[in-house]
Amino acid sequence: MNTLRALNPWYMPGLGDYLHRSAMQGHTPELFNNLAILLNAAPATVPWIEAACVVGLLLVAIHRLMRTGRIAAAFRHYLWRTVVGCSGGLTVIGRWRHEGGCILVANHSSHADTAVLLAALPPKAKPVFVAAADYWFDVPVRRFVLTNLAGGLPVRRSGGSSYAALVAAVKPALAAGRTVVIYPEGTRSTDGNIGEFRSGAIHLAKECGVPVIPVALLGTADVLPKGGRLTPSPMEVRIGEPMDPAAIAAQDLRREVLALRNGRRTRTNTGTLRLVQDRLAVAQREPQRASMASAA
Repeated sequence: MNTLRALNPWYMPGLGDYLHRSAMQGHTPELFNNLAILLNAAPATVPWIEAACVVGLLLVAIHRLMRTGRIAAAFRHYLWRTVVGCSGGLTVIGRWRHEGGCILVANHSSHADTAVLLAALPPKAKPVFVAAADYWFDVPVRRFVLTNLAGGLPVRRSGGSSYAALVAAVKPALAAGRTVVIYPEGTRSTDGNIGEFRSGAIHLAKECGVPVIPVALLGTADVLPKGGRLTPSPMEVRIGEPMDPAAIAAQDLRREVLALRNGRRTRTNTGTLRLVQDRLAVAQREPQRASMASAA
């Protein structure tokens, strides 16, 4: 039995000893000797099996908490604040005052945009991101990162039912009081200009009865340009005021984001940063931009 103890660290004396001796003396078949090993090991391995089951259940519970609710939002917020802090730093101008579900629209020029918004928005906003199913959810690694670390909602970008798919993905999140982030340009800009906004975010906000909040992102393309490498650089998020989707169109929303991006940063008498939006300059540049595009 000393050999059995050496080979089996979970050995405990019991019925297995009798079966082992019988097998060794030839009174019982060799199968009884194998059964003896299992019987000797079983009493000590049961606690290990129970512990493995408990750990497994805890991991499942943590996984579910990470995908929904404020706990997940808080984890993502502080995780990406750390990442962004190591990637050049972040300045946030404007306060998040809205409570409940809403649509957030922002300009899009980098994969860093999502990380920056997660770092800038408070956990109570519980942001989730509309993402292209054909790009983010076809590759397991991308799907894991976006689902667990960014809260992605898969939506098809092509096909006649793309808007219906958007509504089906977004409505439950809005009903749960979450902030749904949409990039109305549809893809990342490569030249620094803000492209034309699609009207899906406006229609969605109208249909769901929630406001639209414009946000401008600056510096993210310098950190992680499309097709480029990570280069640490300062980034900035400028949060606008909630807008009634029934009173605006897609071009109005784009002008608001442009005004936020082109606004001037000043300091109040308390020393805090605020933003003076230069809507007049944006309005004056828009006809020039249109005429240059038509001439080209």
